[in-house]
Amino acid sequence: MADNLAKKLGFGYLHEEPLLWSPDVLGRLDLMPDTASALVDKIGRDLSERITELVDHCTAAPDEERLRF
Repeated sequence: MADNLAKKLGFGYLHEEPLLWSPDVLGRLDLMPDTASALVDKIGRDLSERITELVDHCTAAPDEERLRF
């Protein structure tokens, strides 16, 4: 699951590399490949949005109110 999430987010994998599902992992999680793919898509979108928000927050101009003592 973690490898497929990393693939979806583009961390260290080729963009066109397909997601590969281990039948053992899917069985233990009681998931079908299409359900697992949908879950990875959702987690990936949510994580990408949070990363973007954090980067925007860290790179934004300082808030004038915070600079006052």
